[in-house]
Amino acid sequence: MLPNSFVQNIHYDENHIPKRHLDKYNTENINFWNALNALNFKNPKSTIYLDFFLVDIDFIFYGIDVKLNSDNTELLNRLAYIYKRYYYRGYFRIPHSGFLEAATLYE
Repeated sequence: MLPNSFVQNIHYDENHIPKRHLDKYNTENINFWNALNALNFKNPKSTIYLDFFLVDIDFIFYGIDVKLNSDNTELLNRLAYIYKRYYYRGYFRIPHSGFLEAATLYE
């Protein structure tokens, strides 16, 4: 049985994020995605939800963070472990004033 695909919500506009920041973020999170994929294949009937958003760090730096959730409550502890063990939030210098406001998508 093939697993359910991830449900991803991205709450920022990637066009505003410098390419070098996205490249570093994606490179550093390879193990995170591998662990999520393995968990997803072991639990094919469960859905994993990912909400990505920008976080302000000390008014000078920002990071890309994620909230993980699942419709299977048994997976929540495993998702928390994967987040703590493998997730790289990033620590990037804000490129210009008003960046976070311009890049964040409000619903």
